[in-house]
Amino acid sequence: MITDIEDFLKNHYPFSSLPPSSLENLSRAIKIKYHPKGSVIFKQNSDSLSYLYVIRKGNVALKIDNKDVDFLSEGDSFGYISLITGAPPTLTAVAETDVILYLIPKDIFNQLIDKYPEFKNFFTSSVAKRLSHSVKALKFSREDSSFEKFLTLQVKDLKLRKVPFVKEEETILNISRKMAQENASCVIVEGKDNGIITERDILKKVVAQEKNPSQVSAKEIMTSPLIVVSPEEFIFDVILLMAKHNIRRVVVKEGNKILGVLEDRDIIALESQSLIVLVKEVEKAKDINELAYLYSLVDDTVM
Repeated sequence: MITDIEDFLKNHYPFSSLPPSSLENLSRAIKIKYHPKGSVIFKQNSDSLSYLYVIRKGNVALKIDNKDVDFLSEGDSFGYISLITGAPPTLTAVAETDVILYLIPKDIFNQLIDKYPEFKNFFTSSVAKRLSHSVKALKFSREDSSFEKFLTLQVKDLKLRKVPFVKEEETILNISRKMAQENASCVIVEGKDNGIITERDILKKVVAQEKNPSQVSAKEIMTSPLIVVSPEEFIFDVILLMAKHNIRRVVVKEGNKILGVLEDRDIIALESQSLIVLVKEVEKAKDINELAYLYSLVDDTVM
């Protein structure tokens, strides 16, 4: 039985990317479950899930408010949104045919996500694709005016955060003081190639490495080039851009002028529907605990 499971996983990505020892341990931890055609595997907004589901045989439909948003077949995985966030599932999963499923325990899944970047990246990109399917399926069927409005919002419709500017040679000590004084979460570094420094950059690249902030310059730790959007950009496209680059903020620029910064939390405050939650999973999959916290900020999930 274990050999059969292992052979199956070896032939289906991303499990095939795991080293032999991890694949063997995973195969031993898997449970097998059968669902007859038409049965509900789990329901939208039910209790948070304890397993990642992998289809061994058959087909599964994913639904939001009884609307089909995706169809899955042999080798496909689902349920990982709930696993990572610890929140209720955002979709209903229904067996379209008789289905045999492999069930991977949550703790095993999270260990693999943390340990193997390629394995993690597969699921983060899968969320983006599923989000796209969801939007396409719902865009012309939902009567929720707030949802429709969200799809048409542009960057210029939001209030941008003002951001301090610093020179390349300025020290991190001075930059930290400036950020504190102006209550800013980042600064723009001016120079030949503009860059950005965030609170997290300072923590990871200076504090965590026990460097003297008075002896480290902005140029040494800044991230460049900037990820830039225009005021005309649709918010939905900005979300996908954040997901693609694994970032929490984008710089808004009109011509040669930087207007400010748009952060993920600004979008969350604007629209608490789970379109944002799904993309949070993409953006924060590198940090499961932080992702779960961000998800908890969302009060009303509709997916």
